[in-house]
Amino acid sequence: MKQGFGLGMSFVLLGTLLLGLGVGNTAAVAQEAKVPRVALIGDSWGMFWWGFRTFKEVLPEYEGLENYIEVGASTVVGGAKAYEFLSESRLQSVTDLLTENATVDVVIISLGGNDFLGGDQGVLAEDPGRKVRWRCPCTDGCTTEVDGMHPAEWNDLLLAKVKDDIGTLVTHILAIRPDIRVLLSGYTFVGRVQHDECELESQQRGFVAMELAKQELATANDRVFFVNNFGLMQWNFGVYYDQDPEDTSFTTPPDIAPQDPSITYPEVALTANNPGGFPEYLAPYQSLIDNDIHLTEEGYALVARRLMDVYIEEWLNYPKAIEVKQNSTTGTEAVFGVRFTEAVSGVSVDDFAISLTTKSGVKAATVTSVTPAAGPAAVYQVTVDTGGWGGTVSLEVLDDDSIQDAGGTPLGGVGTGNGAFTFNGVLDFAELPVPEDADFEGALRFLAQTTGPYEGMIGGFSFAPELFDANGDFLAEGSLDDPIVIPGNGLLESYEFALISACMDNPALDFSASGGLSAAAVRDAWQNNIAQMQADLGGEEDLAATLLPGLDSVLAGYATLGDSNSNILLITLMVALSSEDLKEQFPINVVTPNLANYVSFPNGLGQYGDADQDGFSNDAEYAYFMPDGASGYASAALNPNQKPVTPAGFYEVGQSLRMAVLTPVKWDSTFQWFHNGTALSDDGVVVGSATRTLQILSLSEAHSGTYTCQYTNKDKAAAEYGPVSITVGAEVPLAGTGTLLLLSVGTALIGGMACRRKRA
Repeated sequence: MKQGFGLGMSFVLLGTLLLGLGVGNTAAVAQEAKVPRVALIGDSWGMFWWGFRTFKEVLPEYEGLENYIEVGASTVVGGAKAYEFLSESRLQSVTDLLTENATVDVVIISLGGNDFLGGDQGVLAEDPGRKVRWRCPCTDGCTTEVDGMHPAEWNDLLLAKVKDDIGTLVTHILAIRPDIRVLLSGYTFVGRVQHDECELESQQRGFVAMELAKQELATANDRVFFVNNFGLMQWNFGVYYDQDPEDTSFTTPPDIAPQDPSITYPEVALTANNPGGFPEYLAPYQSLIDNDIHLTEEGYALVARRLMDVYIEEWLNYPKAIEVKQNSTTGTEAVFGVRFTEAVSGVSVDDFAISLTTKSGVKAATVTSVTPAAGPAAVYQVTVDTGGWGGTVSLEVLDDDSIQDAGGTPLGGVGTGNGAFTFNGVLDFAELPVPEDADFEGALRFLAQTTGPYEGMIGGFSFAPELFDANGDFLAEGSLDDPIVIPGNGLLESYEFALISACMDNPALDFSASGGLSAAAVRDAWQNNIAQMQADLGGEEDLAATLLPGLDSVLAGYATLGDSNSNILLITLMVALSSEDLKEQFPINVVTPNLANYVSFPNGLGQYGDADQDGFSNDAEYAYFMPDGASGYASAALNPNQKPVTPAGFYEVGQSLRMAVLTPVKWDSTFQWFHNGTALSDDGVVVGSATRTLQILSLSEAHSGTYTCQYTNKDKAAAEYGPVSITVGAEVPLAGTGTLLLLSVGTALIGGMACRRKRA
């Protein structure tokens, strides 16, 4: 039986190894940047909303909401179940999302579908590890028991557990941000029967029962809301009595046309008897990307607009404070700027609370004035009397409904506390831009944030440029089975790809006379490789290109390096993406690449190639120049006059020293440097004592002696680098007698030659 919402390890592969879905965002922006107002939490529905950037596209359709945007890269996880969001790490992600984005007013949760269709744990108190899924209603009046209980009893337990788990998550959200409104988004009807023993309508009505449980949760909590979406796809695309999953032309007209009055448009209040649409029929395949439960980009936009129309547009049009920033401080005063989403009136000294914390504790402070006094204004200056106390002053915007917009709507809508705002500081936010071709650093940073939720599934593997290393000996050490293992080669990809960029960015580079690299050759190869990779990934309009921006550059980068490990990883990942199992779930038109179509430079760009032909491999150059950053390494690896050195010899006090293990190492080797047999540790002067590259930033005479490093070599054997002996003194030592004699003779000869030239 196929999985429904939970896409199993194939989805983990898609979401993690192949760069995740969606667009990243960071906390650093200019004043003109978008303002985050909506947060996404949940399963693959939230993930696709994020991947398609649905709300980014939909929000500007609503007047006055053009400058708002959604966040949620770290809190949407394909295949997630409600109980999984109660883990410590997931709750922390939610906490971070809401504290780092203090302007968020609305949290949209999509959860419960995987629990219903795939099963949940913790349903039975006496057997919490047992997985329980929804059971098809029996056809004999429920006289048949399954494991001692009627199917209806099993279902009641499951749905109560889902409701309780989502409720616990909601409680956590509101404890962090009591002013937030939580919107539970309902799903749509599915595109196939998930459980072979079920009749379609029985399954659909069971799905309705789960959504009713979520609606009950919303009804019982003031700040929680539910939107029913059953029938929404049928309303917009029509109803088919019988659909052919293989027919993707969609030329056959529906049996009931879109927006026919007989198709019940979903009401806001869900009912069991009339959920919306026709439970006896599937969701139309035109609205799905997988004939299952995941919608097309248009389908998710339709659901987003429904959420906007029912609730979110009104909520986001309420006036809100979105920034409290301390502008200046004198001996007795602190002046704050308070910015609102629009011009408001009724702002007075009573609308703020002050916290003044000093080393000796909390002290009293008073708001003395608010300017302008009358308003309306979007920005107010609030002056605080600190009483001369030094310390940290914080200003909180209160909400007693006295601050109102031009239409008389109070902060956050009617009701005290809706518009409270406590964050002090500049709320800087910016989206990471979609990376351009060959922007390797941008691609990796862009993808690292979106794959953050999956890192725990594969042992902390990350695309962060300072961590990402994947092109190791996959055949010997790698695995795409659970647990996934992606070995590295000991060189960060951000450095390896920087070498490609440095070649293309330096037109004068040319070692071709001796059979080496040239800027022109690398640039031509890259242009061929990126075009070929984009074609192999299905083209610019394919789902892979839409949802996986940056994937093409990373994979084309591996093809350009061209060493055997990079090629093996490339083929392995592309084979996985082009597998029929994955294509059954996602219509990604990826093909297995033919390496003959790519141009590569393993002898110049590969790990053990020699880019500048100076006799040192790129691996050795990386070992020595790695502390200089990716661009510093690339510059050195392409400059035959910059070479790694074995730094034995004499040094003056105050000079710096660098030494590295220049021989090949195991990709995940640990390192320990020793000085005269004693293990070193970093102390601010000694840096990198447990890395491949040791640095001593300011030498003293105490640093004289012998240095060694213990590590694991490429053959997985224990090895020792060194010994390297150095002497540190106050000045260059006097030369020996023989050296002085030769120096004197040489000086005399040079002087004699100069005299003869003058006479001539």
